Amino acid sequence: MAKRSGKLARRYARALLQAAKSEFSAGEAMTAILKLAADLAQFAEIFSKSSELQHALLSPMFSRSGRAQALQALAQQAGLPELTKRALNLLFERDRIGYLPEISQAFSEIANAEAQITEVEVVTAQALEESERVRVETTLQKCIAGKPRFHWIVKAEILGGMIVRYDGKIIDGSVSGRLSRIERELAR
Repeated sequence: MAKRSGKLARRYARALLQAAKSEFSAGEAMTAILKLAADLAQFAEIFSKSSELQHALLSPMFSRSGRAQALQALAQQAGLPELTKRALNLLFERDRIGYLPEISQAFSEIANAEAQITEVEVVTAQALEESERVRVETTLQKCIAGKPRFHWIVKAEILGGMIVRYDGKIIDGSVSGRLSRIERELAR
């Protein structure tokens, strides 16, 4: 099932990208596509965290027209642009709204690839001061292709140092990572 939903998500994401490209001029298309990705991600997060919303939109207990109206009302209340509302409506009409989180993720990946954006996760043991963050980001920008978009996460369990993840790569400079490597070496 996961393989099927992955293919389905990528197919809808590519179709949505083409719709966005055809709707906007070349100069504004990338900005609109990235905005659409952010809007979909926000709505998908709300959808995936709310079992009540999932039940309301997916349950055959409620009329199809009532569920469609509820979806449009939520989209309107969230202030989503017209293209995003149409995308949500299309997913609902084709009984694909349950795949919204996967489709949103696939669309974000495709949109980032189009914009040459690389998502970079930086994990530290404690929050860094702004000047330290800027220094780390500047150093990493020299090593990472494209336009890095940094996401900072604090996890005390790494004890110190940092872990950097991007493009399927992991650079583990954490104290806990070093201790684990030493432990493995000693176990040999």
